[in-house]
Amino acid sequence: MPSEIRFVLPSTLRPHAKGLAEVPLQADNVREAVSVLVERFPNLQPNLLDSDNEILPFINLFVNQEQILRLDDAENPRLRHGDELLIIPALSGG
Repeated sequence: MPSEIRFVLPSTLRPHAKGLAEVPLQADNVREAVSVLVERFPNLQPNLLDSDNEILPFINLFVNQEQILRLDDAENPRLRHGDELLIIPALSGG
């Protein structure tokens, strides 16, 4: 049975998720959680995923404050009940 987790969204993505700062959902692993999130809020997809449904390079994911560097088969952490998944877009500027 999938774990109940919380997806925490930065303020820049909240308008694409009906203004929500946190989205509770159920998922077994990080990749599934991202898929469930964009299924629920399709307007998030171009802000998170490329045309191959891979996480955009400037999007950083954290599970309970631990950064996930890539989402391939080798690193797709399983989620536990109560985990917090956080999205932090990379900042750039001059």
